[in-house]
Amino acid sequence: MSENMTETQFGTLMKRLDHIESNMVRKSDVFQSVLTVQGFTFAIVVGVIVVLNSLVGFG
Repeated sequence: MSENMTETQFGTLMKRLDHIESNMVRKSDVFQSVLTVQGFTFAIVVGVIVVLNSLVGFG
């Protein structure tokens, strides 16, 4: 491949890189959302266990 790129080749490359970057950001946002939901679910389960434990008197 030659060292000098034409303006069209450079534009095409930049579009591809932008597309890849936007996909990575989208996947990162989805992953963060899943972790947040799991964190809230875990906190709710622990809270319910604590409340039931205090009401019923296990332990």
